[in-house]
Amino acid sequence: MVGRSLPVVRPRCSEPFLRAPGGVTTPVGTIDAGVLALVDAAGAVEPVGTTWTLDWWIGAEDRWHHPSVEAAVRQRSLGDAPLVHTAVRVPGGDVVARTGGVVATSGTEVGPGVLVEFENLSAVPVALALVLRPVRSDGGGRVVAARVHGSTVEIDGAVALRVDRPIARAVVGRCVADPPGGSVATRLAEADDRTPPLATEDRDGRAEVAVVVPLAHAATVRVLVGAGPGGEGPWSSPSLDDVTAGWDTHLDRLASLDLGDPARTSAFRAACATLLLCAQDVVADTLRRRRRGDGTSDSVRAALVCEAAARTGAVDLLPPVARALALAQRLGGACRLGDGTDGSVALLWAVAGVLGGPTAHQHADELVAPAAVAIRRLARRPSAVAEVGAAAAAAALRAVAPGLVTVGQPEVAADAVTVAGTVAGTVAGTGSTSRSGPQVLGGDATPVAEFVVEVLRSTVVDSADGLSVLPVVPESTRGLPLDVRDVRSAWGLVSWSLRWHGERPALLWEVEPAPGLGVEPAPTLRAPVLDPDWTGTGWSGEALLGATGTGPVVRSTAGDDPSAGSFS
Repeated sequence: MVGRSLPVVRPRCSEPFLRAPGGVTTPVGTIDAGVLALVDAAGAVEPVGTTWTLDWWIGAEDRWHHPSVEAAVRQRSLGDAPLVHTAVRVPGGDVVARTGGVVATSGTEVGPGVLVEFENLSAVPVALALVLRPVRSDGGGRVVAARVHGSTVEIDGAVALRVDRPIARAVVGRCVADPPGGSVATRLAEADDRTPPLATEDRDGRAEVAVVVPLAHAATVRVLVGAGPGGEGPWSSPSLDDVTAGWDTHLDRLASLDLGDPARTSAFRAACATLLLCAQDVVADTLRRRRRGDGTSDSVRAALVCEAAARTGAVDLLPPVARALALAQRLGGACRLGDGTDGSVALLWAVAGVLGGPTAHQHADELVAPAAVAIRRLARRPSAVAEVGAAAAAAALRAVAPGLVTVGQPEVAADAVTVAGTVAGTVAGTGSTSRSGPQVLGGDATPVAEFVVEVLRSTVVDSADGLSVLPVVPESTRGLPLDVRDVRSAWGLVSWSLRWHGERPALLWEVEPAPGLGVEPAPTLRAPVLDPDWTGTGWSGEALLGATGTGPVVRSTAGDDPSAGSFS
């Protein structure tokens, strides 16, 4: 098992004050724990593994405002991290909810949880209702018993919510339209709230509860959703500003791209953050048995996630992924995924990332044999690459070879290179560069991985003898400076910059050889769209390409010596 699986979204039931189904959700959590909850477009929080959803309502001077049905709701991410900022307009200004995964502390215990920071940016005080409802996007919502005491709310005997202050008032009811005795929404509107402790039961599983806390002008209430660290006592966690800074630190270690379009550049960085959060969960989901024909095949989903993680440098995610895929190998060599498709290409990408990283020797004993089996599988069974495609399979085979050399398996590496040539020969760039960014629908982060891979393949693609730079060039980027840093390839870490001298593009490149490679042969560089007649050779160099694809001027600065010169 690798992390948690992401829930599949089905239409919401028609409960009052809940947004209609089909919207975009944002997964939140921590890198170590994976996805802890999904946040919908109204800021409602659906924790993984529970039977309830946290909604929030605002009691302003005019009425109660329900974000899930209000028109004046805006949402954005906090920086490039998978943290969500939701704002609701009320008389006098906004009330905002900021949501993200944190590592919280309670006494001597430490554990992951979802933190929501509610802040009143309006000019007047409001009341904040935190509403736990028996509603889930998969239709499995159920709450039999709810209890409010101190600063804690329990659902069916488990801690569900902890507020950073004592809860002053609470309301209980039934989550059905116009129930006898009134729903929570009706009772709040009628000011029918009470002082805790307070409890309710509903054998039909339709119990709901709201706790009400005052929110003065410029005040902030912090709420920990889910069990978090054990116990019911005082708790603490970093602020979401600190969490955002932590995500920036993680992202700064990955491949960096300036794609000429600020929105697309930011979308790529945000997609990498979502990849860090969701990669293990997506692969875990592909390993679970399911009925065939439910969308993108598991072999494609797993391959996209593993390629994206390996090529961006998110290699810390990949040891448990590679191990889980290796355990899925059958005696005949197939890496059997949940829908019956073959995950051999995904396995090779995962192994390539691990053996190309700092822990290669630590994992060599458990991964070399599965990699060798996967290589033989791709050599003997063309059907094993049918779903993923020959280009992706050949790239995975080339990518795993240097790491195999690093851990003392040159024969297996040679087999990988030979099979790569058989599978695809030379590989051209694939994909489109038209999309501005991915959307996560129902917690499935596969589109995020697909977007990351698409962008990477549009910047650099490796082949048997070298690298192609910008195999796809959007017209909108012509004349703009472009920069790529530390994209991983079979040849090593690739960095390049493009500048324009009138109609002529100038290319500066540097390749840091992958572990296991010598300095010869040096890679051959091509820019097939910018100048199809140009080639350059060397681990680093400069070239002024032709304006019309003819007459390039080439100057190699380093020849075959990867240590000469600097790209910084």
